[in-house]
Amino acid sequence: MVRSSTYQQVPTPSGLKAIEENSLEYFSNEMYGNFNTGVLEQYLEEKTRRDGFRISRWPWKAVLWGIIIGMLFTVIIEFVSLKVGLVISGTWYLMFVVGLAFRWNASDTNISASAATSASYMATGFVFTFPAMYLLAYSPNYAAPDGSHVITHIPSLAVPLVAGVLAAWLGTVYFIIFRRIWLIDDPLPVPSFESNVKLLEIVELISTRGGDSARRSVRGVMLWTGLTTLFVFLRDWPVGKTAQGEVVAPLDLPFRGAMDHPESSAWGGAGIIQTPPSWPVTSLSFQIEPILLSLGWFMRTRVAFLFSAGSLLSWAVIVPLAIMLQVPVFVNHPAGGLPAGFYSPLDQAAPSLSVFSAIARPMGIGCILGGGVTALVRMSPAFKRVGTDMRKAAAANRGEGPVNPLTADYIPKRGWYDWPLVHIPLMAAVTLVGTIIIFTLGGYPVAHSVLFAIVLVLTAFFIGAIAVKVMGEIGTEPVSGTSFIVLLMLISIFWVIDLATEGHLNAERTAVMAIIGTTTFAGAISMSGNIVTDFKTALYVGNRPYHMINSMLWAIIPGAIPAALGAAFLSKGLALGILDLPAPQANAYATLLLVIFGGQSNGLLLQYLATGIVIGVTVDLLCGMGTSFGLGMYFPLYIVLPAFAGGIMRDVWQYYKLDSVAAAEGWDETKRTLKLVDSYIMATGWLIGASLAGTVVAIYLVALGPG
Repeated sequence: MVRSSTYQQVPTPSGLKAIEENSLEYFSNEMYGNFNTGVLEQYLEEKTRRDGFRISRWPWKAVLWGIIIGMLFTVIIEFVSLKVGLVISGTWYLMFVVGLAFRWNASDTNISASAATSASYMATGFVFTFPAMYLLAYSPNYAAPDGSHVITHIPSLAVPLVAGVLAAWLGTVYFIIFRRIWLIDDPLPVPSFESNVKLLEIVELISTRGGDSARRSVRGVMLWTGLTTLFVFLRDWPVGKTAQGEVVAPLDLPFRGAMDHPESSAWGGAGIIQTPPSWPVTSLSFQIEPILLSLGWFMRTRVAFLFSAGSLLSWAVIVPLAIMLQVPVFVNHPAGGLPAGFYSPLDQAAPSLSVFSAIARPMGIGCILGGGVTALVRMSPAFKRVGTDMRKAAAANRGEGPVNPLTADYIPKRGWYDWPLVHIPLMAAVTLVGTIIIFTLGGYPVAHSVLFAIVLVLTAFFIGAIAVKVMGEIGTEPVSGTSFIVLLMLISIFWVIDLATEGHLNAERTAVMAIIGTTTFAGAISMSGNIVTDFKTALYVGNRPYHMINSMLWAIIPGAIPAALGAAFLSKGLALGILDLPAPQANAYATLLLVIFGGQSNGLLLQYLATGIVIGVTVDLLCGMGTSFGLGMYFPLYIVLPAFAGGIMRDVWQYYKLDSVAAAEGWDETKRTLKLVDSYIMATGWLIGASLAGTVVAIYLVALGPG
């Protein structure tokens, strides 16, 4: 049965015919022409249940390679994230290269790549929130006038490490439910998954028969990857420094000479063109970033516009309005040596940036929450259907009912298709008890530990579902935005417990527990959100979900150890000023905690969150994308506008160079699909070139050190 969906595309006649005749195969033209039609996804789910036991196997050597490469990438991802505020990794694309080298087939490459991304993305849990603890403990920028700090002691890494592993396992197992809802029942578009499928087709062709098709695809990917790599090296490779100590890349030099002014710069480096920070009303910016252009290409104009519309609301309405009305914003150390407090934005060197951080971003966080909750309510029938399937499957596994091969996680005489559903409540219980034990052994009160463990298990599911939805809509996960919500929840809970048991707030303990707790939560939802692309790809290559989850669970501990150690090393260097990195999320968390524990009024913050919730509910009811709209509100323009530009480029190209030409020359469906796939190859080259070149630059900067 085909259900209506916000994201469904219209299936092609030949695709419907192949599905009806049960003749549609993996990597066929009919498959490429029917991505995200809903009927294709349901057909492939049934096909994989029949054929997946033959196609999908457990390649333990390939998984081991994936884990090793993922471990090596964790610190690199953390460094890049502290530098640009986004998690950008070339791990998946490196595994594609490894798969070609070892002549793995598409199934093995997909499974090994999922292990690599699972290990490397453990960095996501640590990189956004964890550094705030070091900033509050060591950075002079977050010290009181008397030199004291909110946090005086950094606890052992054992607590966030163990709790983070448990939470990541829980987030991975939770995805059993999310997969059925947002990849099968109501398939999310998951921008850029098309490139993964095309790359796996190349691997499959080369490993089995090679031929002209594989060589043509490889040449196309290599061409666009090479051009993009060259551009990123020219944009980012450090060739010198300015008199102010700023790193300069080759492309910076002509722009700095042509666009710099004595007072300010219109060229921000790293491909960012922006208005001066001192602009009194707003700040406009655009980044020349192939990764974002590629995401926009796969999103297309409508989705990319709804994503960017949130940012346009922030910068074109909220920021200038707040400045004109002189709404006060919190400043830690304003010019003139004044104490920390709320001041007019015009009292600062960068008024629009301060207003964005203090007002627009909290509204964006509220919008993510409001839109996400509304989406969950709208999707409640789908959750109910999946819940019914889970109960039937569990009963069948216990021998209490007939086995339905279309919903069962275990199929007699064949094996496990999906991960055992019974592990969801089991893993929730293990996480609950394990978190209580590790926090208690770490010296934290039992009541605080128990309540945090309960919050973790619940939010990892409900907010994790929101994270999966956003990732599936626009290809970017709101880890830092949703973590703000959990941070505020934990502070409120710990505050109430302290007042009830001790009569006063223990500010340091609450700050430390809230940061560690938020770090743990971020590890859970980063797993649920980031693996949606791997599972989306797996559906189109015939891999069983059981093998996908198995590879990810094995990779979590090896990924968590270097992630925790690397985060501690980078965070201390950041706080002491050894590493000159922007770390926008970490500084935002530290500032928020300073506002709360510095005795300032939090009434304005709550108003901004409430306003954002109303916006998110409204937008989600109107177009079904309130969460993505909120994420746009949370990001600066230079991140969202390139994606919008990529979406416009895709639709203009498709109208003038694909649809119009196809109609004029009478192309058949096969020729049209091949031309469309050529555009996927181009956008894939943008992704690979920018990801791998950016990674090489990051490795060089880490090796170069603070100097």
